[in-house]
Amino acid sequence: MSDAFTVAHEAGHSMHTLLANENQPFASAHYKIFVAEIASTFNEHLLLDYLFEISNDDQEQIVLLQQAIDDILGTFYRQSLFADYEYQAHKLVEEGTPITHSGLSQIMLDLYKQYYGLDLEEEKVKKFVWAYIPHMFYSPFYVYKYATSYAASLKIYQDVRDGKENALDNYLGLLKSGGSEHPVDQVIKAGVDLTTKVPFDAVVDRLSELVDKLEKLL
Repeated sequence: MSDAFTVAHEAGHSMHTLLANENQPFASAHYKIFVAEIASTFNEHLLLDYLFEISNDDQEQIVLLQQAIDDILGTFYRQSLFADYEYQAHKLVEEGTPITHSGLSQIMLDLYKQYYGLDLEEEKVKKFVWAYIPHMFYSPFYVYKYATSYAASLKIYQDVRDGKENALDNYLGLLKSGGSEHPVDQVIKAGVDLTTKVPFDAVVDRLSELVDKLEKLL
């Protein structure tokens, strides 16, 4: 199941690249990470609903729902936590505070308590999670883009699924636009304004919807 969703995810990137290259000159075909994960996660929403629609087996639907819920927790909430961590760690530098492993671990301990109500001290070496997230070191300020892209793709997908006028054309227009405009403006043209709470509320609503379905099946 995980492999199938990975293929769908990566196929979204392939679609994005193909359409961008076909519709943009070389100089503006390369899109930013901020919009890249919209195409990939859009495909995941599509695959989930398709598999759920054709399934008549309760156990299979339970697995699908668990997959979708885990994806939201991992792609939206966990990446938001990491972005919060990254912000706080960089603030230490700005304030001239010495950077130590204990200080960095304490930020992570506090965030897991705040976000999940979990005490990382109960899990051996888990407080050092910051040390094995390569994005933190090689791609600064990358992790938050997962959360924003996920929120945008979910709202766009819901509009397409619900048959909102021009929703599909606007989405394909986003993929075709490559890197020709500022990413936030590209997403606005696709139907989502990430400067508002609307797309982020859509993720919360989607999670509630999936959990309700799971509870009913269980």
